[in-house]
Amino acid sequence: MPQQVIDNVNSYIKLNPGFRVVLANDADVIRYAETYPILIDLFQRATIASLKSDIARMVLLNEEGGAWVDCNTTLQDKKAIPKIFRGCEKFRFGFTVLPNERFDLKSSFMISEAKTELAEMIIEQMTKKLSEHYEYEKASANFVPYNLYIWVPPFVAHNLLGYQFDDEFRNFIKEMYSSQKFISPDLAGFKKYCCGLINTTGLLRFYGTNMEHHHGDNFHLHWSNIQKTQKLFF
Repeated sequence: MPQQVIDNVNSYIKLNPGFRVVLANDADVIRYAETYPILIDLFQRATIASLKSDIARMVLLNEEGGAWVDCNTTLQDKKAIPKIFRGCEKFRFGFTVLPNERFDLKSSFMISEAKTELAEMIIEQMTKKLSEHYEYEKASANFVPYNLYIWVPPFVAHNLLGYQFDDEFRNFIKEMYSSQKFISPDLAGFKKYCCGLINTTGLLRFYGTNMEHHHGDNFHLHWSNIQKTQKLFF
């Protein structure tokens, strides 16, 4: 594991003595195989690390609750984690938002109670879609094209929450984002699942470390490139 990642994890441990910080590995996920037999089987067959990470974050959040933090997400505020937990007390599940022109949902940091309806639904849909693709790959001697993005938690959550792609909706999110840290959109999906959005500006920095692992000269290692030629499952 790169020293940058180890140093980043240690910073979370040092600055958050009131929290249990776990560097999750395969074994932490596989122990829930009886609860999610199909999904954990697909987890073990997956050839792309980012898919394994997406499965891991949903399984662990649903079973244990807490926050998922990508190991390349760094702290901008030393008290970011307790601030976010306090701000999300009214939510059962919280997504972060990528502060670009599209304000896409982001899973680099997610917070959740254990056993939420939203997490259960995301896991159910991920399992269904990934299983279908696995069967396609098994039945074909040739490479079966796919777009991994449509199976990641934020994309799956779009339909469940009513998160739309048109400019009017994204401007609606942008207006709230510009003035609030913890956002409760007045939309049926967000109300149903008691879900909120977290503005991490000044708190967390996505892709704050270890970017050279799959960007720059190593962008060929990014999942978006790997998926063009590599089967998704063994």
